[in-house]
Amino acid sequence: MSTNPTKYFATERAGDTLIALPSGGVRSLAGPEFAVDRAALVDKIRDPEVRSIVVDFAHVEYFGSLLLDTLCMAWKHARECGAGMALCNLSEVGQEILRKAKLNVLWPVFATREQAMQAMRTAASTATAAERREAKILAQPAADQTHRLEVLQTEPTLVIGFGGRDLPPDHVLGRYLGEIGELLDRTGSHELAFDMEDVLIIPSGFLGVLASITRRGVAVTVRHPSTDVREVLELTHFDQIVKIED
Repeated sequence: MSTNPTKYFATERAGDTLIALPSGGVRSLAGPEFAVDRAALVDKIRDPEVRSIVVDFAHVEYFGSLLLDTLCMAWKHARECGAGMALCNLSEVGQEILRKAKLNVLWPVFATREQAMQAMRTAASTATAAERREAKILAQPAADQTHRLEVLQTEPTLVIGFGGRDLPPDHVLGRYLGEIGELLDRTGSHELAFDMEDVLIIPSGFLGVLASITRRGVAVTVRHPSTDVREVLELTHFDQIVKIED
């Protein structure tokens, strides 16, 4: 395991897991050094050999909005690279900060680094198996119905469903995002609806999919959400970004 210390973030590598350790200095994040450290962290996340990121808060009791923004940025780049992300060793104050920011639903939180790394290894292994199973993405409605993502309608609104099953893991969702973008381009549609009939829970990556699509100027609707799905959308304020239809 190698360690790379900086003023704000130390990083370590354990196999294909990148471990980021915010330092006590994050309480007063500011200045060009922070920008340099954050850019360096992004570069390490984008290493193609990195399959998971663990953010270890062992040296941080309290943190503010800039570190929360850094976590969101790290998560964005991790998703783009197909990597998972988890947090560990959060203090009670740190966990409360996440709850108040409505971000506690985005990343799994573990008591120890070892637990976080094991969970990420398991998730990466599951994602790899899922990627092999999902070799074909976005089948047409009459095609192979074993795929979870189904195109139910293309005009006037593009409607996508999941076959009445829970959504695929974050790694597969990231690949779906590119395919959805291509489909939006081909159809010229500016309206997209996700039919969540019988979908009980959603992975955190689905929120990133919603955010990415709305940034394209596409109006997004979530249809028939379960109580738990609706609660996640409300807690993360995505109910203010997308339309919800029962």
